[in-house]
Parts: sequence; C-alpha cells; structure tokens
Amino acid sequence: MTPYNGIRPHTMRSSIRPGLALLTGILTASVWMASHRSGGAVQTSTPELSLTLGNLKGIWRFTIDPRDQGEAVGMHRPDYEDASWKGISVPGSWESQSVVGRDQPGNRDYDGVAWYRTRFRLPSAWSKKRLVLVLGSVDDADRVFINGRKVGETPITRPQAVLVQRVYRLPAGAVTYGEVNTIAVKVTDGGGPGGIMGPNVGLVPEDFLFGRIRLPASNRPLADRFDQPPADARILKIIHNWPDEPQQQDVLIRGLAGQGFGGVVSNVSFTDYLISPSKWKAFLRGTREAQKAGMSQWLYDEKGYPSGLAGGLTLQDHPEWRARGLMVSLALTSGEPVQLQAPPGIVLLAHAYPETDGDLDVSAGVQLAIAGGQVRWTPPPGRWHAMIITEGEIYEGTHAAHNLSEHTPYVNLMMAEPTARFLELTHDAYAKHLGGALGKRFVSTFTDEPSLMSLYLSRMPYGTLPWAPDLEAEFRQRRGYDLRPKLPRLVSGRGPQAARVRYDFWKTVAELVSDRYFGQIRRWCDRHGILSGGHLLFEEPLTAHVPLYGDFFACVRQLSAPSIDCLTSIPAAVPWYIARMIGSVADLEGHAVTMSETSDHVQVWRRRGDTTPLRIVTEAEIRGTCNRLVLSGINTITSYYSFRDLDDAALIRLNEYVGRICTMLRGGYQVADIAVLYPVESVWTRFVPSRHMTSDAVEALRVERSFRTVSDLLFSSRNDFTYIDSRAIIEGKVENGILTMGRLPRRIVILPKADTLPAAAWDQLEKLVRTGGVVIAMGNAPSNSEREFPSAALVQRWRGILGEGSNLRVRRYGQGLAAFIPDGAEAVLPVLLGSILEPDVTLDEAEGPIRVTHRRIEEHDVYFMINDGPEPWSGPVTLRGEGPGELWNPRTGTHEPIDGDRPVRVELEPYSGAFLRFKSARRPHLSLEAGLTAPRMEASPLPLRLTDTGAGEFVRGACRLIEPAAGAANARWEVAGDINKSGVDTYLFAHFRTDAPIDFSGLDYVRLQIRIPSAQPGAPELLVILTDSRGVQYVSNTGYRLSDAGEYEVLLARSRFAHAAFSRGPAGPLDWSAIASVSVGWGGYYGTEGERLVFEIGLPERGRFAR
Repeated sequence: MTPYNGIRPHTMRSSIRPGLALLTGILTASVWMASHRSGGAVQTSTPELSLTLGNLKGIWRFTIDPRDQGEAVGMHRPDYEDASWKGISVPGSWESQSVVGRDQPGNRDYDGVAWYRTRFRLPSAWSKKRLVLVLGSVDDADRVFINGRKVGETPITRPQAVLVQRVYRLPAGAVTYGEVNTIAVKVTDGGGPGGIMGPNVGLVPEDFLFGRIRLPASNRPLADRFDQPPADARILKIIHNWPDEPQQQDVLIRGLAGQGFGGVVSNVSFTDYLISPSKWKAFLRGTREAQKAGMSQWLYDEKGYPSGLAGGLTLQDHPEWRARGLMVSLALTSGEPVQLQAPPGIVLLAHAYPETDGDLDVSAGVQLAIAGGQVRWTPPPGRWHAMIITEGEIYEGTHAAHNLSEHTPYVNLMMAEPTARFLELTHDAYAKHLGGALGKRFVSTFTDEPSLMSLYLSRMPYGTLPWAPDLEAEFRQRRGYDLRPKLPRLVSGRGPQAARVRYDFWKTVAELVSDRYFGQIRRWCDRHGILSGGHLLFEEPLTAHVPLYGDFFACVRQLSAPSIDCLTSIPAAVPWYIARMIGSVADLEGHAVTMSETSDHVQVWRRRGDTTPLRIVTEAEIRGTCNRLVLSGINTITSYYSFRDLDDAALIRLNEYVGRICTMLRGGYQVADIAVLYPVESVWTRFVPSRHMTSDAVEALRVERSFRTVSDLLFSSRNDFTYIDSRAIIEGKVENGILTMGRLPRRIVILPKADTLPAAAWDQLEKLVRTGGVVIAMGNAPSNSEREFPSAALVQRWRGILGEGSNLRVRRYGQGLAAFIPDGAEAVLPVLLGSILEPDVTLDEAEGPIRVTHRRIEEHDVYFMINDGPEPWSGPVTLRGEGPGELWNPRTGTHEPIDGDRPVRVELEPYSGAFLRFKSARRPHLSLEAGLTAPRMEASPLPLRLTDTGAGEFVRGACRLIEPAAGAANARWEVAGDINKSGVDTYLFAHFRTDAPIDFSGLDYVRLQIRIPSAQPGAPELLVILTDSRGVQYVSNTGYRLSDAGEYEVLLARSRFAHAAFSRGPAGPLDWSAIASVSVGWGGYYGTEGERLVFEIGLPERGRFAR
C-alpha cells in the first residue's frame, strides 16, 4: 500500500475493462498504464535489430484512420509518406498517450482504426533462418504488413481477441537483408485503451524464440550465485493467466528469461475460473514449461482480489458466510438536541448513557425510540452518549465495494467455514491437478488483501466493528463474561471498564482471524509442502490493523512466506517500516522467505477525470525502491511494474541487481541491539469505530503516531532495530540484560506510547532493566495488564523504575537503565541512544542518504549499505567487522578483499548498494553511565514572519496576533477556520515566510509552541509543511489533533519530515539549506458546515541538542 497520509486519498491497483482486466500471458495490469506523453521523437536512422525479443520496442509512427481508408490509400506500403504522423511508444495503449487529439492522460476518446509503422534492418546472419514476429497483445484486432505484404492477422471477430498473444511466422521472402524493411500494423479497437499492448514486441529467428532455456539455479557457491543470480532471487513477474496456445506460452517464457526475470506469479485463467478444462490444461502446460526453464513460481490464490472468494464461488448458496459487522451511529451531546439515523441491520440497542469522568453510566441508560429510521431526542442536563447499534452485512463503503478488481460482498474471516470452502475450491483443485508437483513447482501460495472489511474507505454516516455469528459465544468461552451488555463501552467512552472490554474484544477477534483464515491456510500448505505467502490490506497505518485483523502481527506470524504490498516506486515514499515488520516476523518465526508485491501503481494510475500527469519512474528509482525493501527484510520481489521506457538491457540490469541483493540477504537473522514494541494492545484499549478510516479513534491514532515517529527516527539515525510483539517478549529469555527471542538477542526495548501489555511481558521488561538492559518508554508509562485497567501494583512498580511526572527522565534501575521521553520530545531518542550505544557502523556524517542493516548469514556477518538518495555518495566507513573481509558490488557481480580493522572507502552511485562481509563482527559496547545525563535542548527564533493563511475552497480562514507583538520572539497567533460546506476535503494553513531562504541543514529539530484552546469535535491533525526555494514540500504531523485541548511543546526532528504527496516542486529531496516557508495547519478534513476550528501557534524555532 502507499504510505498512509491523512491528506492524500489511498490508491489501489487499477482494474481494466472486462476482458483486459483478466490479463493474459505476460500482460499485467500495469502494462495498460502507459505514460502520458505527447509523442516521442521518431528515429530517423534505421537500426539493425538485436537478438532480443524486445528489439522492436520504441517510438513508432502513428495515425488514426476513423474512416478505415488506410489500405485503400496505401498506408501499408513501404513507400507511403508517414513523416507527418505522430510518434507513439510501443508497447502501450494510444488512449494513455496524447496521440489522438486530446491532452489529458487516460482519456477514452477514440475507438476505431489506427495505423502503426516502423522501419528496421536485419543482420545478415539471420538470412538463412525462419523469422517470427511477436507483437504480444493487441487491443483488439490487427492486420500486419511487412514491405506491403500481409504476414499475419487476428480479426475482431475472434472471441476475446485482445487476450491472444500475436506470434506470426513470416513467409519466405517477406523481408530483405541489407536494405530497409517496413512494418505497418492496422489496429482496430472496439472499445478500451486501444493499441499494440505487447509487452514483447520483436522480430527474431525461430530457433532463438523456441530454443531451450535454463535459468541459473540456487545450489551453487555464493560467488557464482552473486555473479549470475539464481531465478528465485530475481524479480518475478505477476502474469496471472497463461496464454492458451503452447506457442504463446513459449514466447512468454522466452521473453521473460531474455529480460532477466526469474519467474512468474500465476493462476489458472480468470476466464471460466477453476471450471474450464482447457484453461487448466493451459495452466498446467505453462507452469510445467516454466519449471523446465528453471523459473521460480508463486501460486496466486484468487480471481483478482481480495482473496477468499474463489471468484465468487465460496459464497454461492451461502449468504450466511458474508462479512458482518456492528454498525454504530453515535452522538455526543451536552444538552443539544440529538438526531441519529439508524444504520442498516438488526437493531441491538438504541440508548443514551450519561458520562461521568469520561466513563459511561450504563445503569442510567435511557431507551431511545426509533421512528422512521431515526431517533430525535433532547437530553437532560449533563454530557450524554446517544447511540444506535445494529448488526448486519457490511459492504457499502468497504474495501469490497471500493477495490479495483471485484465488487461483490466478501466472506467473513472470523468464520472457519468460508475459508474451508475457499480451500476446497482453490487449493484442493490445484493439488488435484498438480498432484505431487505442487510443492516442487511452486515456492509459495499468494493470498491477496483478505480482511474483515470493518474499515470504511469512503465516508459513512456510521462506524463499524467486525462481527460473526458465533463471536459472542467465542467471547464468553475465551474471556469468561458476556459481551452484549458491554457493547456501549466497546464503542464509546473511556475508563477501566471500556479499556477491558475493548482489549478482550480485539484479542478475541485477532485469535479468530489469525486461526480461522491465516492459520487454516497455513496448515493446508504445511500438509502439501508449499509455503503460505501473500500480503494483507492497509499495512501502513497501525490503527487500520485493528478493525481489519485485530492483530496484524499475529496474522502475519501465520504466514510461512510473509509478504507486503508496495504500490509506489519513489524511494523516499517506500514503506520500509512494513518491510521491516515482515522481516522481523520472519526472523522471529525462523522463516527464510519474504516477499513484496512491488509496482509503480501510484505513479501511473489515475482515476477517471484525474488530470495529474503520470510519473514514469526510472531504472535508478526502481533499484532504490528494491534497496529499501531488501534492506528492511524482503528477499523476494514480485512485480506489477509497467517498466515504462526501460529497454531490455535496463531490465536485465535491474533483475541482476535485485537478484544479487536478494541472494546476499536471504536466510540468517538480523543483528541489532534495539527492539521496538508493536503496541497493538495499547491501540485496542483506545479504539472506537470510525465513519471514515480510523479518523474517529483519536486516542488510538496517538499511539500510531508515536509508533511511526519512533520508527522514522531510528531509520534516519541508522539505528537498526527489530519489531517485536508481546508474545515475543513473553516467550523470550532474559539474562544479563539481554532479551533473547529465538536467534535474536536485544539489549534495548523501546515502547511507543505503550501502557498496556500482559503482566508476563511487563515482568520480562522489568527483569531486562534490572539485569543490565534498557527500556525506553515514549509518551506513556506502564499502566494496564490483560486483567487490570489500570493495575495499581503495576503502576507503582514502574514508577519506581521510570520515576514520575511528564518530564524527560533517565534513571538507573538495578544494573540497567530506564528512560521516559514525553510526547513532543521524541527527537531526543536518537541522541539518547547515541550516548549509550556504540554504533555498529560509523560514517563521517551524522545524517545523509546512507542506510545500513546487518545480518548473520552462513557463518558470516553481512552488512548491506545503500545510498538512499539520487546523488552519488562516497566516504570512509568504519564497521565492527573483524579481520579480513570482502566488499561485494551488486551492480557488477564482483567482490574484492577489504580490511575490517580500518575504515573502508565506499563509493555508491545513486540508489545503489554494497555488501561488506566478514567472518565475525564485534558487538557494540553499551555504556549506561553515559546516558544518565539527559540531552540539553537549545532553541532560538527563526527569521520568519506570519504573512498569510492558505485555505481550501470551502474554508474561510483568518489569523490574528494575540501577544505580544509580531516581531517578538514569543509572539503568538490565533488561526481560525470556518467550514462552509459539509463532507468535502478542507484545509487551512498559516504560512511563516522569510525574505531569503534559511539554512536548516544544521538544526536537529524544529520547535513549535502550540495551544489548542478547547477540544474540537472533528479533531483534524495539526501538520507542519516545509517548503524550499524550489517549491519542494515535506510534511510532518505534530502528534496533536484539535481535540487535544492544552498547551504543547513539539520538537520535530528532521527525520519526521517526509515528501508531501501534494508537493508541486521538482522531483527530488527537500533542499534543507534553502527553506522558504514553514506552514502550520490541518488538511484532509471532511467537516460539517458551520464548524469552527481554532488553534494558536508561536513563531517556529531552530533547535539543537547540546551534546
């Protein structure tokens, strides 16, 4: 998924019109997403064709022929004058390129006849060979001429002509040698994108096209594998359907192998899914031939996505298996009249409850009357929570209704029966047809975005929580009490009883989903000798993990080939932290294989009507994307990439590079000293249903922000770490200040706003500190166990460890160290870690584009270092490797000796990497005494002035100076926005500008003084935007929403800022040395007409830590 951002709508994979969406051969969804471009430069010279299957790719001449007169006027003849025709990129659709008289990307303006022409020369060495022309897919019909002679045709009358891979054997005498040849292709499009879709377009000898292929194997010495990477380490193309014709399958395999790919992800054809004997025959033949070629293969388990439906067959005759939920219509009132619309479904309750100290007095509830589907009620004095809770099927507003594949009701993952039926329909069918070849032919299954659907992607008038027919019975059996009377506190209010029922509810949900879906599939795969792989939905936002899975970490633990979805290929936006989570799970579970479904979807897909220019990613950016993923724990790349504008040579380079980095980092385990808690239990106790995404779960979002902030700070400061959950802590062994979880010893545990864990986990953490380790609590101190909310004994015990108050504290406890870092001061974390932990890798520069990870593999310590930036980098690197080592270059496949006892000079091209490998490495020294002095923070005013506000169309914004004077260092302004239209995207920012760009390169953090005068119900998040002199914008959240009444000091480390999706500046990173403005405000908020949002802000300051 794309990195979650409250300002930017989430995007998912594109679907194509029926027929095209089903994909065929090497076609992928992204092939149809050709670049928006105004025609390329047509080659004036006539090149000689190379021996590659893509030798005719490039810019052809193109014209439309709306009256179908082309043949009559001779457009197919070699002497026809085509100099005035436009240039068009082949392969690619004409409707995605500005070649039919329109300037907008992705238009659907032309269906009919068009012509393509290009010229070429042939090597004389081919003169005695029979030649074959490959065009791939054409949308829809084609007639092909070479030198005026028709050499092939696929008529529009052929059923599903677009799915046919064009492979035409040329008749004798069709081409000439030593002279220029001309190809003319007449394409007739009956609807859809139109064009020569490829992706392979070439003219080659028949013996080359259908000759024997054998990709490199993995059972070779490391140096050989690094030189010629094995198939399973290279990029695997997601092709889905195999062509029906054997010849087309052979072309597909040859084309992929010729481009350096290592294999495919496929399934039996989406056409007549699972029931067509001819499609099964094609699938079996295609996968068998791919296996003979040495290809690595993954088995996709669904017709489109999300997985679990078996193309709709799972739910046939079983509507009772559909996803269900509680729908919650809620209003908080302090005397104002209430009007609630009853959600669909069976009404479970309609009550109002008085609030006392945030908690609901359930015993004093008032029954609400529903009339005409509504409640109208005037409350007595006091604060009341009025609610209607219904139970029923969930579909509208969910991923099932908003994905770009199948729009149909989804299955209930908390029920065992639909998953059992899904396995029977799909997995059992594959096992039946493949027999004993299943586990030998395929590495892993590939499940795609299953979920509970209890998250609204579009704004709804009510929230939702997952439900199942036996949930109440399972809850009673597992938790020991009835759920139904606790529903009011499950959905609203605060306090001990609310915290407990939420903890118990989500723990039950997590147990059911992880076992009944993921566990059931895993057990089937274990029995059949194949890994269980695939990725989940909305991996990026921690709060989304709860309504979709209960516990994402627990579900991923059930996968033996855990995976992620990466839909962006701008390296700075790649969700490295989700890759790190997957890698952490694999290390904890001892799994060797991880995977990322990787693409440039965000860059090349646009909704209808979206005129944003497409962004064609470069070879270097794809390499940088894979660098981030592999550095963070991924070792298999599957691909929906369009690979737009990349020739076969570039694809070969990419595949070899990816193959080398995956080869070097597969297996073994991560070496690090730091563990970061996955704080899902602390989210559970705060989670309430939301009307859009998780926007109403304000308290839970604070935990999410802390979790992301901690992760980003560690990543940017080169503090390598592992994510762990409470299970890992409980099952680990603590000795001498080390928490060892399987093969992973960790001396420092960071708790991002975590106050809730099972008592056994708190005991382990106390023992870790007492025996010499380090625990760092961020924002919250330990408070709750699994039974007590709060636990008085637990609170008292940890006060003795961490101390009391909201200030920054570092204390000795036993032989170890305990620290508390308050909200807003997170930027201190890397400074504190730097004072106590010797770095594993040392560079001359404290900041910069270099990222490093360290793994122990095959009795060696392996460091992977990447240049995470678009400019070359070079410098000395000091590692803790002992004795002689080796420097391995994945760009070239070579390695050379180095000396680990002295600095090694490393040179890295943009978005490139290098490996440093040693027999052993020294463990970094942990110096606890050095950390007892908390870092001193120094801030000074920036030469800025508040000049104006920027507001959305439906916001009236204003700012006024409160005190004391605009030029004073302690000046403060009130920023207010009045919303004048409901349910639309709104924003408001106060802009602090400067006369000349300011150099921010030397600061450690930006300091803000924020005051929120009163809790405001909509609660958008306060954000900070930095804009450089070129217009490049980076954005950071402050960690506070407008519902958080109070005064706050916020320290935003540089690493908190990331590239803004709305940035209008040029591509590339922010220029920290030339900041033109600092903007503070909110955006991406869907408010209510008449709503007023207010905050106060002081002059931003430059901050540094005194070391």
